[in-house]
Parts: sequence; structure tokens; C-alpha cells
Amino acid sequence: MRLKIEVETESAEEWLQDWRDRVDRRRFALGRRIAELALLRIVEGNPVDTGRSRAAWVAGGQQASLDVAGAWQGGDSQAMSEGLSAGTGRLAEEEGRSWYEIVNTVDYVPFLEYGTERMPAAAMVRASLWRTASDARAALADLMRGGETA
Repeated sequence: MRLKIEVETESAEEWLQDWRDRVDRRRFALGRRIAELALLRIVEGNPVDTGRSRAAWVAGGQQASLDVAGAWQGGDSQAMSEGLSAGTGRLAEEEGRSWYEIVNTVDYVPFLEYGTERMPAAAMVRASLWRTASDARAALADLMRGGETA
């Protein structure tokens, strides 16, 4: 049995360039959608007593131009005000790559995430990223197949 595959260089290069252009046009919107979903899940998974930590996550998202403002409710107005100043965020872009960096500097966030001897871990960041990873893989697979993701 003999199998011979020939690929015309010019048509293959045209197809590859079209594919690159399609991915590049949708890359930013897809990344934004995935970042918003991850941050929304972090905020929703964040335990609420005062609302300080949730407010910091939301503030960071807003600074990075992510739309998660409707994700938080309840809490103490003073604490939430403090939380708004404890979150930072930014969108960075470099050589065809973009990423979001959201930082929550509320001092007890590590205890919420990892727990203590007396308090179970909320794992809001880890659980959010884990859940969002499968959504990201599906969206990227759709994009690679030529779908209209993002």
C-alpha cells in the first residue's frame, strides 16, 4: 500500500494566514470573556461576611476593564469601601499576547482561599480557575475549528 500526500505550498500558506488572522481577531474578545468568567466565579465563591474581599476582587476587575460589577451584593458599606481600595487590576499586552492581572490585597484572603485550623478553605480562586479552564479549552477548540467563539 502506498500513500502520497501533496500540499500546495501557496494554498497552504493562504489557509494558514487566514487561520492566523481569524484567531488574532478573536483572541482579545475570547481572553476577556474567559477572564470575566473566572473573576465572576471567584467573586461568587468568595465567602461574604463584610464584603471587603469581594469588593477588592470587583475593584481589580473594573481597573482591568472587566465587567463583573453586578457580581457582588451584601455586606457592610464601610468594609466594602475599604475593599474597593484593596483591589488592583490591569490588562497587559505584548507581542500578540494579552493577559489580565487582578490582585486582592485584603489581608485575610489567603485564609479564605486555603483555610485555617478552624475554618475550611473556600478555595474560590483555585476552584474558579479549575472550572473556567474547561470552558476555555472548549472555546479555544471551537475557535480552532473555525467557530464563531467570542
